[in-house]
Amino acid sequence: MKKYVAFLIIIIMVIMVGCHSKSISQNESTIGSVQTGSNTGENTADPDETSDSNTTETDNKNSEGTSSSSNQTNSTTTANNTEKGEDKKAQTSNTQTAVKPSVEKEKPETGWFTLFISKNRGTEEILRKKVQIEESKSLLDYLRDNVTVKDDGGFIKSIEGFEAITSMKLTTEQKNAGIMGVDWFLFQNEIKTKSGANDIVPKDGDTINLDYKEWTYQDLAP
Repeated sequence: MKKYVAFLIIIIMVIMVGCHSKSISQNESTIGSVQTGSNTGENTADPDETSDSNTTETDNKNSEGTSSSSNQTNSTTTANNTEKGEDKKAQTSNTQTAVKPSVEKEKPETGWFTLFISKNRGTEEILRKKVQIEESKSLLDYLRDNVTVKDDGGFIKSIEGFEAITSMKLTTEQKNAGIMGVDWFLFQNEIKTKSGANDIVPKDGDTINLDYKEWTYQDLAP
């Protein structure tokens, strides 16, 4: 009986040792598998990281190249625009310089003259007025602006209702006195003129006198 028990104990111990060895072998196999997986993961991750790193560096270089190219383009465009602006300014300046002489014209006549309208050799005053000179205006134009006037080709026939009278309309008394007519005589600075009012252009400081009077052959003299 004791031999049988001892034999059982030995068998149990052998079985236990075998199971323990198998467990150790399985644990070692599991550890090796885990280590292999870990190494495989590390090896797999490295190429991706390397690839990403290289791609990032390449993108950065391309970005820098594009930025540099863009800056150069902008700089060139700015320079071109500046040159065009300077050219336009130069052209404008030249145009203004060229146009300036043609714009300058001879200054028109300016100033004042005295318009004096009278009767009987200036003894009776109808109008005395300072008139401002305007460009391209004749004495007839000034008369029309200031009094009621009628003319015949620039020669005055009536001012303020005082009409010229021919010899046909003179009274017997006037004819006997040698009167040949009643008319308007024009004096510029006290000098009798032979021109009509439409041909006289007053100048600064002039005195223009139109006098309504009876006249004789003596008045026909210069």
